[in-house]
Amino acid sequence: MLEAGTSSTTTTTNSQYRDEILKRLEQRNNLIQPFVAIFNNYSSMAEELVKVKLMQNTRNITQNVDVSEVSSFEMQAMKEELASVYKLKSRNDQALIDANRKLTESEGRLAKVTEERDKLVADKTKLFTRLAELECSLKKVTEEKLSLYDEWLALNAMLKVKTEELTTMKNEQLRLINKVRELNEQRASYMNNEVSIQEELVLS
Repeated sequence: MLEAGTSSTTTTTNSQYRDEILKRLEQRNNLIQPFVAIFNNYSSMAEELVKVKLMQNTRNITQNVDVSEVSSFEMQAMKEELASVYKLKSRNDQALIDANRKLTESEGRLAKVTEERDKLVADKTKLFTRLAELECSLKKVTEEKLSLYDEWLALNAMLKVKTEELTTMKNEQLRLINKVRELNEQRASYMNNEVSIQEELVLS
């Protein structure tokens, strides 16, 4: 009984530990998931911004002045702005890669914990099945024990009755033996008296 209690406590502790891990992984995934969508949207927006900016600058240059007349200052500003946008996009892409990597790692850990949990559930089911079998066997043995005990009580009562009958019969046998001995003694006495009487008759 003590081992069963210890095993049950260990299984409960392991189950609580794994449930806590699953809960934390799910919370972490829930925290990461919105950022993944934001990074994806921001990356797409950055690419669209670059395209729109290039189209707008090209249109403005074509409409207002000849390309050759665009000042080097404006070209430098455009290049710096474009570089800034690409740099921001690169950081966002890297952040997205890191987030996806962490998400993949979390999914791997979650899959492992889920597998362990499923194994524990299967083991738990097997233990419950075995416990039910043992309880059934114990119930059967208990019923057989009670049946044998009832039979023992009946036999014991019968033995008591037979013992009393045997005692009575022995007492009756002893009484009859004494009675036979007494009758034999009386018969011998009668025979002795008869012999004495016959001797007296002969002498007289």
